Amino acid sequence: MVIVTNLHRAQSDGGVERSVFQATRELVGRGHRVNLIYAQGGDLLPGFRQMCDSVHHVRYTDYSFPESRGRALMEHVRLLPAVALAAKCRPDVYYMNRTFAAEWALQAAKLSPAPVVCHWRGTQTPGPRYVASLSAKVSRFVANSAFTRDVWLAAGIDPDKADVVHAGLDPADYPEGGAAEREAARRQLGIPEGVFVAVFVGRLDSEKGVEVLLEAWRQLAVAPDEAQLLLVGSPVLHADGRAYLDQLKALAPAGTVRFLGARADVVTPLHAADVAVVPSTWDEPFGRTVIEALATGRPVVALGPTANWAPKVWSADRFVALFRALAAGPLPGAVPLVIAGPGEAERAMAAPVLAALPEAIDLVGRLSLPEIAACLARAALFVGNDSGLMHLAAAAGAPTLGLFGPTSADEYAPSGQNSGVVIAIGKDMADLPVDRAFAAAERLIARVANGAGVGRSAGVTQSEVTSG
Repeated sequence: MVIVTNLHRAQSDGGVERSVFQATRELVGRGHRVNLIYAQGGDLLPGFRQMCDSVHHVRYTDYSFPESRGRALMEHVRLLPAVALAAKCRPDVYYMNRTFAAEWALQAAKLSPAPVVCHWRGTQTPGPRYVASLSAKVSRFVANSAFTRDVWLAAGIDPDKADVVHAGLDPADYPEGGAAEREAARRQLGIPEGVFVAVFVGRLDSEKGVEVLLEAWRQLAVAPDEAQLLLVGSPVLHADGRAYLDQLKALAPAGTVRFLGARADVVTPLHAADVAVVPSTWDEPFGRTVIEALATGRPVVALGPTANWAPKVWSADRFVALFRALAAGPLPGAVPLVIAGPGEAERAMAAPVLAALPEAIDLVGRLSLPEIAACLARAALFVGNDSGLMHLAAAAGAPTLGLFGPTSADEYAPSGQNSGVVIAIGKDMADLPVDRAFAAAERLIARVANGAGVGRSAGVTQSEVTSG
């Protein structure tokens, strides 16, 4: 299939730009022939030239949907080079990554007929007349999130033409970062170990909340040997980007904020960071940096230290010891996540674990069930007592290790391909030592990593646990 696509600027500091680049690479990898038309260059151009059948620069690719007829005529005239180049490619589809480019694609389709697909990556809608025209003439719309779709549907787009395809990424481009990756990234960036690091990745523009972030950082009043803030990106929307960057630098507390500029490699600063911040002051259509941070973050071990019956509860000190062993062994650099239901009883059972793991993410009683499931789906491992939370973790797809003593694992073991159990030697949870739970967790982690479908009791079988 021959595809004509577009990009306003070929610079890697924007999430849209990185997404278009990676989508183009995937399309080419699947045998499609892609032709790119762009307005502004950047560090992504060499890659596009290597992948695409053709890469064309034009001065204008955007149509502002003006209300004035004179202005509309002028903009149509200046889009003629893009129209001619697009039609000359004789595409099977026009795939527009920017709504403002749909107009010249529709004009090109009159010369070389083919469907026009518009990928909504933003929520800036034109007036009703233009929305009606787009809805009638564009063959298909793709939204990067349900939020983006709903904004356009509210503006008047035909809902039967709109699909949601969430922005994604190739995990190979964003490898998970453990202790070794963190150390290497900090060494590369010249950041001392022991310093807390926050990172912002994206456009350095007002709507992204950069000024808000810098003011918040100033109020923290941290010393350079305590914390550093990394800003990865450059101004895009400001008429004088250099002056705006100087303004931001003037707001930054001395010695604790580093401006790394636009860079193709965002993985290194993400690996170096303890937290990624998204301080946007506008409604983000889809915060790509969120999934980039999730993909490159350290593994999370979710702990479920509560149950509805005291005899089913493993001791807090053993949960802590197990986590420490996992973070030092098969899941290096792991972050603990303590999760439980609402209420004082749940909070009381989880409190000793939280006290012993001050670095833990505390989600005790804070989330709804769908939100808990979404968090658990990101966990590298869930370890918990025989409880509803254990079954929710398994249903969410997390590698799940259930801890059993007085209840029957044959009857209550978590289901799913990535689930396992470890059973106490006796009927008391005190008869389940840490080393046996660690062996079960290690075996489950290894089998999941190897892609082996593991059954209901894949961590360690009952016979293995009770022997010796």
